[in-house]
Amino acid sequence: MEPPGEKPGEAGGQQITPQLLKLRTGEFSLESILLLKLRCLGLADLGCLGECLGLEWLDLSGNALTHLGPLASLRQLAVLNVSNNQLTGLEPLATCENLQSLNAAGNLLATPGQLQCLAGLPCLEYLRLRDPLARLSNPLCASPSYRAAVRELLPGLKVIDGERVIGRGSEFYQLCRDLDSSLRPSSSPGPRATEAQPWVEPALRAPPLPSSSERGPWPRTAWRVASLPPHSSWLLHPGYWPCVLGHCFIPILRAAPPHDPSTCCKEALKGLEQV
Repeated sequence: MEPPGEKPGEAGGQQITPQLLKLRTGEFSLESILLLKLRCLGLADLGCLGECLGLEWLDLSGNALTHLGPLASLRQLAVLNVSNNQLTGLEPLATCENLQSLNAAGNLLATPGQLQCLAGLPCLEYLRLRDPLARLSNPLCASPSYRAAVRELLPGLKVIDGERVIGRGSEFYQLCRDLDSSLRPSSSPGPRATEAQPWVEPALRAPPLPSSSERGPWPRTAWRVASLPPHSSWLLHPGYWPCVLGHCFIPILRAAPPHDPSTCCKEALKGLEQV
């Protein structure tokens, strides 16, 4: 069965009517509707939507809305998605005192001042004005400092455009932004960043492996063990050889009696000295 709000071709026009709402939700009373999905129906007029006084979750994305007048009476509305419309203002939402999450990406909001109407909403914590994945934005997002302006205007916000700005995780997002800005090429004549240096001391670094012509028939691991620095001599302890000999020194083991492990170790060390 197809979920409510996803059946194509039921809108029958560009205005919301009581018949449309009852058909899509199965409710006989508009005040009983709690969740409503009316996305991508070509709606230009919200009609009687303001009569759904108990509405808590509303999706109006992908329509042709230019105003949100009827939403002013929805005091219980907590989640609202009006992305990908033609809105130039959000003033009717000033009375939606329980609004917690608002997605207004993909509209015609030109300045942060058009968000002033949201300043009196005590529960608003999540606001999206730009959605890179869906390629939706607003004209005000063209300014690099729009996030800072929105935060100053709406200090109660915790998440802007999907990035946490207050609370746990906000430092991580700030660190990522700082790293991105530092990696961008700069045209300023200021001092260039110093090249990163390895933190391992030269004496502790493993020497480079010789080429196959220089190494001869010995396997790569044999060269690594033979070139170990003095402080790594514990690797030559007999207890270490059962793991290494079975994989790297098979020719030496064939020359030693299989019942005498100490002889295997001595022959292996001789071979390392010759290498």
